[in-house]
Amino acid sequence: MKIISDIKPKRGSLVDCRIQSFCDMVGYYKKSFILPYYCFGIGEGLAFCYWQERRTKIPLIVMIGRKIDVERIFTRKIGLKLSVFYPNKYNAADNNQDLINLIDNDIPVIADVDRFYLDYINELYGKKHFGLHSVLVVGYRIKDEVEFALYDFVSENLIWYPSNKLYLARISNWQPFAPKGRIYTMSISNEVTRLYDEKLIRDAIVSNCKSLLTPNATSGVLAMKLLGEEIKKLRTYANIQKNNHLINLQLRMINLYLREYEPTQTFYRMIYAYFLKEASQVGNLSILEEFACEFEEIASKWKKLSENLEIKTRLEEKLYICGEELIKLSVLEESVLKRLQNALIN
Repeated sequence: MKIISDIKPKRGSLVDCRIQSFCDMVGYYKKSFILPYYCFGIGEGLAFCYWQERRTKIPLIVMIGRKIDVERIFTRKIGLKLSVFYPNKYNAADNNQDLINLIDNDIPVIADVDRFYLDYINELYGKKHFGLHSVLVVGYRIKDEVEFALYDFVSENLIWYPSNKLYLARISNWQPFAPKGRIYTMSISNEVTRLYDEKLIRDAIVSNCKSLLTPNATSGVLAMKLLGEEIKKLRTYANIQKNNHLINLQLRMINLYLREYEPTQTFYRMIYAYFLKEASQVGNLSILEEFACEFEEIASKWKKLSENLEIKTRLEEKLYICGEELIKLSVLEESVLKRLQNALIN
C-alpha cells in the first residue's frame, strides 16, 4: 500500500473536475493552495467554441465555454512542466503498473476518464458518458485486486476505486473528448517569484479578450452569434415530424453542456467572474471588481437560457429562445470584453 500523503485538496469553490485536479497537483509541487478559478483565469480559460462532432452515431453540435488547454497554459506560466502520456499497450495489467510505478516514486498522476464508469459520480449525477472528466491518482493498495486512491472534485476525501473499473473509464473511446488512456504528470521547470502577479494577470486577461474578440466562425463572440442565427433557422424544419427528434436531441445536448458539465451552470462565466473578483485585490487592478459584477450578470443570463430550454415544451419556441439569446449574449459579451481589454491596455 502506498499513498502520497502530502497532497491536501481543498474544496468550496465551484469549478470543473479537470481544473480542480490540476490545482490539487499544483499545490503539491508549489506547496501552496491555488484557487481553482485563478487557474482558470491565468490559463486564459474563458471561451466559446462549437463544432459538429462527426465521430458519434448521429452528427451533433458540441458547444463548450472553456479552452481545452487551460491547465497546460496555467502550469507553464507558473513554472511547472506538464507531461502527457498515452499507453503503449491497452491492457489493464500494464496500465495499472504504470500508475503504481509513478506513485512509488511519489509522482501523483492526473488521469482523464469517462464519467460513465465512475459509480460514485453516477450516484450523484446519473449515469452519462462524459470523457472530459479527470481524477487525481495518489495511491494504491493490493487486496484481492488493485484499488487506486483518487481525489475527485466531488469530495475532499480519498476515494478507493477498483482498478478494473478505473481502467474502463480511462480507455473509453466515447466521443467527443475520448480519454484514450491519457495521464498527466508535473515537474518543476523554473520558478516564478509570485503567483499573484499584476503583470501576469493583466497579460492573461488581455490575451483572453483578444481570443474571444478575434473574428472566427467557430470560436469567440462571432461564432456565438453565427450559431444563434443557425439555430433560429432550424424553426423552418421544426414542423416536419421526421426532423423533430434530431432537433430536440441537439437542443438537449446543448443544454447538457450548459447544465451538467460545468457546476455553476453558467458556461464558465461565473467562474470568470470569481477570477476577476480575486484578481481585483492584486496591485492596481481594483477596476476588475466592476467587470466581475458585469460577468456575474452575463452568467445569470446563461443560466436563464438553460432554464428556459429545460421548461419550454414547444420546439419552435425553444429554437427561437436559444438562437435569440445566443445572439444577445454575443453582443453583450463583445461589449464587456472590449471595455475590459481597453481598461487594462490604457
